[in-house]
Amino acid sequence: MPQGQRLQKTIDGFVARGYKMCAGAIDGCHIPIIKPHEDQAYCNHKGWHSIVLQAFVDHNVCFTDVYVGWPGRTHDARVLANSPIYQMAEAQDGYLFPREKSMVVNGEEVPIHLIGDATYPLKKWLMKGFPNHQNLTLNQSHYNFCLSSARMVVENAFGRLKGLWRCLLKRNDVDINIVSDIVVACY
Repeated sequence: MPQGQRLQKTIDGFVARGYKMCAGAIDGCHIPIIKPHEDQAYCNHKGWHSIVLQAFVDHNVCFTDVYVGWPGRTHDARVLANSPIYQMAEAQDGYLFPREKSMVVNGEEVPIHLIGDATYPLKKWLMKGFPNHQNLTLNQSHYNFCLSSARMVVENAFGRLKGLWRCLLKRNDVDINIVSDIVVACY
């Protein structure tokens, strides 16, 4: 996770993308693997076997943290809840970044936070869009647009990673116990 001067550059970079107080975007992607003995746990919602790669990405489409190895059937929110980042934020009263850097907007504290899609829980340190209902206000719709636009960095990072390391695109036939090491070596 970015800290100090790098944190401020990341926040400024997301401001340039139209989103304030953001230190990174989170998402998960699936890395194809050979069918392991624990078949069902690794069969993802698309019907193929995989492990989950969770990543945080900065405004420059650079990975700042990865957590890899959970079976493909595992929901992104569960992977996050078991990650060191989540544990750290929860241990710090729900703040992942220095609280004194928070800003106040309309009387509400807005801490430095990460952004994710609808699959993630809403936390002080993790924002997501308003549910897509017909009756969003103009401000809520605008917020969703800005968040979604800023969050595209993580989608682009996964695309670049898999484009550069083609072994992450097709089924990896190595032993399940070392696939995570291969993925970490690629990022």
